[in-house]
Amino acid sequence: MIEIDGAQWAGGGEILRTSLTLSVCLKKLVRINNICVGP
Repeated sequence: MIEIDGAQWAGGGEILRTSLTLSVCLKKLVRINNICVGP
């Protein structure tokens, strides 16, 4: 499993798209912690 700190990424869904792509390409589970919510 790959863990990603969501607090370090920009908003706009970039972290979700990047994490999904990484998960599919590497065939591994991805967990996103501390994902930021917009204003």
